[in-house]
Amino acid sequence: MTRYLPAFSWPKDIQAFLDEIIAERPLLNVCSGHTSWGDVNVDRYEPSDTNADWQRLPFADDAFAAVFADPPWTAAYKPQVSGFVNEALRIAPVAYLMAPWIYGASHAQITSIWVRQHPGVNTAILLTRYARGIGFDISRPYLDEQARLRTGSGTPSNALDNLPLFGDAK
Repeated sequence: MTRYLPAFSWPKDIQAFLDEIIAERPLLNVCSGHTSWGDVNVDRYEPSDTNADWQRLPFADDAFAAVFADPPWTAAYKPQVSGFVNEALRIAPVAYLMAPWIYGASHAQITSIWVRQHPGVNTAILLTRYARGIGFDISRPYLDEQARLRTGSGTPSNALDNLPLFGDAK
């Protein structure tokens, strides 16, 4: 699915901007490094309130109002973004990610994007706000049941290929 969203630039100091934009509390700051911003700080390598991997956070479901992460902007972290967003939305209804990447999934709706503008040509740094989406069950048993209902037989999940799902006739 391609979707176009407005992106707004932030001209202020980064800390002042975050304080203004991210109002949800309690706030978990993941990949916090040396900062003490947020109500609870988590970092895997630096001293913090809790040392943990950003894809396996040791908190209960809905323990926070929001989760913020500013991971290192290296290619090694890019594949981990989906794991973070999924984990963040488990423990909070809202997640913020500051990185040069975005993640798209039905269960992680992008509600806002801000772009950090620097002089010259450079990689865009985005602050993306995600909210829990409806989320679709895409497990194999669910897809097999949908195939059975739509085709009248117990055919495998690929029987749904080229059939309109959820009322979409495209």
